[in-house]
Amino acid sequence: MNNNSPFFFTSIEDTSKREFFVRDVLRSTSAAPTYFPPAKIKNIASNDSKSSDMINLDGGVFANNPTMFAYAEARNTNFNERNNNKPSASNMQILSIGTGSGGFKIDKTEKSNQWNLLKWAKLIPNIMMEGSIDTVAFQMNEIYQTIEHHNNESYLRINTSKNDRDYSPDMSNASPENIQDLLKAGKKTLEDAKANGLDKFLDDLLD
Repeated sequence: MNNNSPFFFTSIEDTSKREFFVRDVLRSTSAAPTYFPPAKIKNIASNDSKSSDMINLDGGVFANNPTMFAYAEARNTNFNERNNNKPSASNMQILSIGTGSGGFKIDKTEKSNQWNLLKWAKLIPNIMMEGSIDTVAFQMNEIYQTIEHHNNESYLRINTSKNDRDYSPDMSNASPENIQDLLKAGKKTLEDAKANGLDKFLDDLLD
């Protein structure tokens, strides 16, 4: 929030410039607005106390589906121990697991030209997050469709079907009824994943 820009924590860091406690990284990535307060942390490698201070929000506010960022990170990583520097998609197996999203619905869209600012303010966050999730999934699928046939199954996206989202769109709803609805949706998602090649994906990964 101090720099008004995304910040990426990675497992391969130049610790002379960037180093963080794991607890602070986890606190940052769970600082979902309205659920938890922003995370106030420090870059402990910085000698400048002012520039080391950070105030972070959960990355889900701009990357609810971070698959493309993980792909880009791998593309720019040198895996020297395997002589596989900066691998391409044909060298990667990517399993992208969604969280079912919020399952929100937009009612009375035929009157959207009459909606006021308050109405749009309530809808825009969900529209943007849902849109970014589906867009990244589409982009990753297109990348893998362009490579050799035996590799285009190396990307698998698992997420709850919009038709199976009978649970509450409120992420803070921990009622026994909603927990059961979530479990039901999770089991159905696993069944669909197996039907769409999960077992083959895992066998290929082990091979």
